[in-house]
Amino acid sequence: MTQNESTVPRRRNTAKEVPGLGHLTASSLNEREQALVLGLAAQRLGVTAMFPTFEDLLVSPEGFALGWDERLHSSTATPLQRAICRLIEGSPLGALVGNGDVAEALGFSLPELNAWEAARRLPAVPFRELVIIAAIRSAKSMISAAHSVWSSQHVDVSGLGLGEIPRYTLLSLTKDNAKVTSGHLVAALQRPALARLRISGEELASDWKELVEESGADFQHSEFLRHPSGRPMEIRVIALKRAGGSAISRWSFGQTLDEAPRMVGASEGVMNYDDGRRAVLGRLLPGAQLLSLGSPWRPSGPVFDMVQNEWGQPKGRRLILKARGPQMNPKHWTPARCEELKSEDPVAYQTDVLAEFADLGDTMFPAVVLNAATRAAPPVVAPEPGHEYVAAIDPATRGNAWTLMVADRVGRRDASGGVKSVKRIVLAMQWVGSTLEPLKPREVISDMRAVLAKYGLTWFYTDQWAADFVKDLARLVGLNAVEEAWDAGSKANAFLGLEAAFSQGLVEIPDDPLVHKDLRLVRKKANRLGVAIHLPQTDDGRHCDYAPTLAQLLHHWIQEEGPVAAISPQAALDAELKAWEEADFKKVRERRGEGFTLEDGMADSFAVDARILDETGRTRLRPMLDGWREPAGPAW
Repeated sequence: MTQNESTVPRRRNTAKEVPGLGHLTASSLNEREQALVLGLAAQRLGVTAMFPTFEDLLVSPEGFALGWDERLHSSTATPLQRAICRLIEGSPLGALVGNGDVAEALGFSLPELNAWEAARRLPAVPFRELVIIAAIRSAKSMISAAHSVWSSQHVDVSGLGLGEIPRYTLLSLTKDNAKVTSGHLVAALQRPALARLRISGEELASDWKELVEESGADFQHSEFLRHPSGRPMEIRVIALKRAGGSAISRWSFGQTLDEAPRMVGASEGVMNYDDGRRAVLGRLLPGAQLLSLGSPWRPSGPVFDMVQNEWGQPKGRRLILKARGPQMNPKHWTPARCEELKSEDPVAYQTDVLAEFADLGDTMFPAVVLNAATRAAPPVVAPEPGHEYVAAIDPATRGNAWTLMVADRVGRRDASGGVKSVKRIVLAMQWVGSTLEPLKPREVISDMRAVLAKYGLTWFYTDQWAADFVKDLARLVGLNAVEEAWDAGSKANAFLGLEAAFSQGLVEIPDDPLVHKDLRLVRKKANRLGVAIHLPQTDDGRHCDYAPTLAQLLHHWIQEEGPVAAISPQAALDAELKAWEEADFKKVRERRGEGFTLEDGMADSFAVDARILDETGRTRLRPMLDGWREPAGPAW
């Protein structure tokens, strides 16, 4: 190096060297050459060279143009749609952590959403599965098509051998559904920024041709995109009814199950959700995801079970979201249109706008009724002094669940200011066996003894079907099983009484997904003898197991009438005691004549009151001694 070279500062060369093109600057390139450079970048870097995030890919006019407004020169994508993009990618929610629609879709309150976001390790590992239950006309198909393109650029293919082309399956319920998704995919891939990723069979080396030209009976549409490594990546659109082996014939860089809530479980159909999902789970490449999308339908099936069990309670690497129409597409789902559909077709409004699973016409316990009867917390109410408890079981050893419920009765103020007797489920628990590992009844009953002892119980109701062995085993651990006849007539009466009690707001249940699911599936069907109760069996082996337990547990109390014991502040308790006293003395007046007053009868009321109350059998005589007050528990 010469002295001049060491002392004279060098000017930094900002030109970039592109293989085969030498040193170039952007200003020296014509339009065709710029396209060539961008094409090379796309081959090397994939779609990330154009779209740094999944959200950009979805909303940009050069990508899928979701909600793009040319006048505003920006996207009108909603906060919830943007949040879904970030959750799919595993990126932070940012300012959206304070958005109420985002919190609601995840089943959180705003404080819960903030706590959940803070607990996530960010940048987070993307969820392996996302289940998005959304209203119609909310861009679900576009999101799935964009996800297939995004995944083609971001999964790890380093472990694949020569000649292997991984596949993303866009699996739709019908051929018409498949065409909608194909339309979004093809339209986006015709835009310049994405067209550069597209490759045809003629461009591929001979090693790939046999796989590229493969079609099969289920073939609807196929696209091949170039991964940053140069490997072809196939996006195949297929229909579930003709799915054949496409979903399981390749390594997978992702899958979308479109209209998943309408897909049946493995026990209900040859081609079903369980098989479609299971086919790719073991074949997902690192970074690949499985999306289940759709609008809700009937309250059964694998997706319904997932939503019931996991919405608002993320477990592992699966996330459940529920998105209402105005949250996803307010331009279409205006208040006027929502109200119009609600008045014309309440069921369609429930599923297509509110994203809630529909209750069928013969449902005994609709979701709206159960939701109104559900307490926010706690799921288990601890024993309280002075309360009267009752328990019932529905025993089983294989497949079905062995269920136990405990209830008490409390007073609740109604809208008119009166007090009503509410039957409250304080505990619901189950034991589940299988054909290979059936439950051991003695162990279950021993467990029950410890639970019931906390509520001061040494007995429980059971039906006659397993009464003999249940009673024998119960006696061995110090419990008494009270056998209840449970034929078609008594079963119908118990369920009809329970239905009426729910509709009147006289039952309180815990926020337990299985309790809700079992009750929502109960059907009443008319027959020549009156009404029959149908308890369908679901894919998980359940037979609405909590429902008969609840009906048997409460039917005695539901048939009774009487004064109410309330858990309430002292002032309210005083008012309720006064109301009971007035009711008791009303009975006295009826026996002694209209001239008899509360004050005049104070001296001899106890004897008369005791006789009347003994006759009715509806309450116990309460001593009216100074300084004494009955505990705030049931007074039957």
